[in-house]
Amino acid sequence: ALIFSSSALLTAFNHVAEIPLYMPPEPIVLPSVALGLLITFRTNTANMRYNEARCLWGEIVNTSRDITRIALQWLPQSNDDKFGKAQSAKVCRMTKAFSIVLKYHLTIDGGNPDSRFSRSDPDLPALQMCDASHAGIWARCGDRPDRALRDGQLLERHFQRLCGAMGACERIHRTPIPTAFTRHSSRFLMVWCNAMPLVLWPIVGTSTPLAATFVSWAMLGTEDIGVQVEEPF
Repeated sequence: ALIFSSSALLTAFNHVAEIPLYMPPEPIVLPSVALGLLITFRTNTANMRYNEARCLWGEIVNTSRDITRIALQWLPQSNDDKFGKAQSAKVCRMTKAFSIVLKYHLTIDGGNPDSRFSRSDPDLPALQMCDASHAGIWARCGDRPDRALRDGQLLERHFQRLCGAMGACERIHRTPIPTAFTRHSSRFLMVWCNAMPLVLWPIVGTSTPLAATFVSWAMLGTEDIGVQVEEPF
């Protein structure tokens, strides 16, 4: 709206003025290379962050499924083993809670503005998940500690994968794109878009507002995509 209004005022002024107000294209064309590199670098960086976060979340989902499958398959000794079933059920609940709590740990509202879930530490369900799984393992193995160690190591590898993915997600969340880079790109782009009508007037005449609005929409839209994607959580 701002660029369209300024373009319309410039067009109206040049339409009635004896000496129209415009400038040669060189002051716009020369900085365009640097501006294009800035926007491209920012968009690519944001896309890399988003892709890495999506891969990490996919790893969390797959690892959670593996832990749930192992808990349901190996923790109960038999169909009548109530303690083993209780421990496996607790492992499944804590595995499900881990991803939910991690989501709220990385964001303010967990991606759901209407939720009243309080923020918490994802280590809590992870610790309870480990405690329940190891308790079930030792109860099932009885006097065979070698089996307990084997099964414990199997689950421990999956727990380590969850903790590693959690740490990588926290690294992405706590290491944003530098503010100075973001501000400079936005200010540079706004100055460039507001100066565009002065260059378009000798070329398109009274169509300057429409042409300037279209060019600004394309450039500002690309910049806004980078802003939205750079925070994947």
